[in-house]
Amino acid sequence: IANESADGPSWRCQGTSCGAAWQEEVVLVTAINQGGCGATCVTISHPLHHPNWASGQYPVAIVIQAMPQVGVENLSIDGNNGAVNVGISIFNTYQAWVSGVRVVNMQSRGIDDGGINTLMQSNYVFGNPINYNDDTGIHCNGCSNEVVQNNIVQWPRIGYFADGPNPDSVIAYNYMVNAYSDDDHLHGSGDHSGPANDFNLWEGNIFTNLTDYDSDHGGHLNGTFFRNFMTGLESCANGNC
Repeated sequence: IANESADGPSWRCQGTSCGAAWQEEVVLVTAINQGGCGATCVTISHPLHHPNWASGQYPVAIVIQAMPQVGVENLSIDGNNGAVNVGISIFNTYQAWVSGVRVVNMQSRGIDDGGINTLMQSNYVFGNPINYNDDTGIHCNGCSNEVVQNNIVQWPRIGYFADGPNPDSVIAYNYMVNAYSDDDHLHGSGDHSGPANDFNLWEGNIFTNLTDYDSDHGGHLNGTFFRNFMTGLESCANGNC
């Protein structure tokens, strides 16, 4: 379910994409026409979180038939020094998982999530910071209700990237280190970009810093940051980054 801008018509949302939507929530449809209330009467898994849904914002609902309960675990993938773009890509799934996986030397992204209720745990991602701008360990684009926990991300420019929308997710007890690019510049290992990164919890992570939380492609609402350790900088002595 997506809110458009107040001056934008709902035709901007097409298929499974709402490129102009600044607010989104993803829910599970549990019934249609329950009790004979009509074909447009839809029962969802939980109440909507945002309090500002209104007809003047051109809200629309997009139906996605997701692939349920698929996963990847106990696998090692080597991208051959950037010859491969993405290690694992998840799209339009429900309750998928990536667990115990080693992904190294990808050009852009180690693990790419575009699913709902995805569990990513106990993985190791080693980067290949050559020249890709959004070189990322774990990337979320169009996901929701994601749990990312107990992962180690070493050397991608961005450890965890909530690229929006990404509401209602938990990023907890991850270790993200050496967030260098090809120019030896230290970037933020936790990054938010794009709209609708709302109601997320960051807890118990160790990483350099959190960047772009409100400065890039719109604001993000109701984030909770609890007991994280942000180093702020890392040693780069004698060019040995």
